[in-house]
Amino acid sequence: MVMEKIAILKGQLENGVSPAMATPIDENGRLSPSLIPPLVNFLTEAGVKGIFVGGTTGEGLFFDVEERKQLHETVMACSDVPILLHVGANRMDTALELTAHAATLNPASIVAIPPTFLGMDDDALFDYFVAIAKTAPELPLFLYDIPHMAGNGISIPLFERLAAALPSLAGVKISRPDAQAIRRLIDATPEHMMVLVGNEAIALGSLALGARSV
Repeated sequence: MVMEKIAILKGQLENGVSPAMATPIDENGRLSPSLIPPLVNFLTEAGVKGIFVGGTTGEGLFFDVEERKQLHETVMACSDVPILLHVGANRMDTALELTAHAATLNPASIVAIPPTFLGMDDDALFDYFVAIAKTAPELPLFLYDIPHMAGNGISIPLFERLAAALPSLAGVKISRPDAQAIRRLIDATPEHMMVLVGNEAIALGSLALGARSV
């Protein structure tokens, strides 16, 4: 079932743009749910293939758990394109709570950044991603590789290990500015998975290298 979902999602996102949506806030810096539907409609009418919610541009890590849940619920209720919900967090229990909640919403996929700031080895990162995948085994999962911001990244050996262990792994969203790193990741990616590129400055070149979408 999850492999079928990955195949469908691959066809939906391929050769298109799935932007990281900004998260609307009010004058007090709190989530503004009423502004989400107009923004989603704007992106959809512009022809996006999907929408990535609560990632780096969406500042998901700065919102509390209940706001992130509300953000996810509101976007899912008003979108006609595939939604990729970011569930990554510095605390494992937070990431798993967000993942379990996402499973009730049935998005096209979930995405998880590694825990940030404090360094983690590949064994610890492996356990983190496996726990997320096991919490929502029927949802396609993208790893989110942005080490220049997070401090922790997705090494090729870690990616290959996770690809072998997780049937729900759909691929990687990589936002590194290094085209050679993107090329190495593309070479390591199984055919049924996707590499989504998040660095706009080299997006076109990354597609030429073999990335599936930006």
